[in-house]
Amino acid sequence: MTRSILVRIILGACAITALLLLCTWLVGGFVGLSGHGVAALIIGIVVSMFLGIGLMVAVFASSRSGHDDAAGESTASFKRPSED
Repeated sequence: MTRSILVRIILGACAITALLLLCTWLVGGFVGLSGHGVAALIIGIVVSMFLGIGLMVAVFASSRSGHDDAAGESTASFKRPSED
């Protein structure tokens, strides 16, 4: 996957999230919340989304660079002591 495809996927996920928040607001989904509650909810959603995207990018980058293979080889020779 090229970098431009990843950027498009991330921007698409952000756009879908923004659209869902807007639709929820338009149909009155935030009626019972104060302004601080709505702000906290939106900040929580955005931070969680970016954390998830960032961690998945780290997993894919690590897998493609070969770092995972080196870690797998070092643990393959490790033998657990027998449980007596």
